[in-house]
Amino acid sequence: MEGVESPVGGARRTPRGGRGHHTLIVVREFRRVPLDASTLALVVFTARPGYAAPTVAALAEFTGQAVSFYQPAYVLLARSLEDPQTVVLLTGVQDCAALEAASTSAFSIERLLPELSPMLVAEPEFYVYCPDRALVDKDLEPVFARRVV
Repeated sequence: MEGVESPVGGARRTPRGGRGHHTLIVVREFRRVPLDASTLALVVFTARPGYAAPTVAALAEFTGQAVSFYQPAYVLLARSLEDPQTVVLLTGVQDCAALEAASTSAFSIERLLPELSPMLVAEPEFYVYCPDRALVDKDLEPVFARRVV
């Protein structure tokens, strides 16, 4: 995972561990065939020291249950090899509307936050890539946009 450009403030961000590169180790992956996803959502979790394993376990259980109900085109749950406290959840759907609908569906992580929050250093970071969404400045190419919980 390289640094992510955010339209908010225009600053290039690197992962919390300070490194610019993370090797991701897959914990769970679900992919529909054929893969039809144009919109991506990335959630970055940073576990407190000693809480990486329970954080991954809670997210793995949540992902398994949510996939059976929501059936997104793609889901990846992974942790960083270089910084095991960093856990990412990547979701791919066909369009922005499907991702926005997920906020009230079984795939919403908001129902999991009360369990996860005590295990995390800070609130999860949300990023969304949606090429269909009209941007305020039409000269900008679609970029990851930060969404605050």
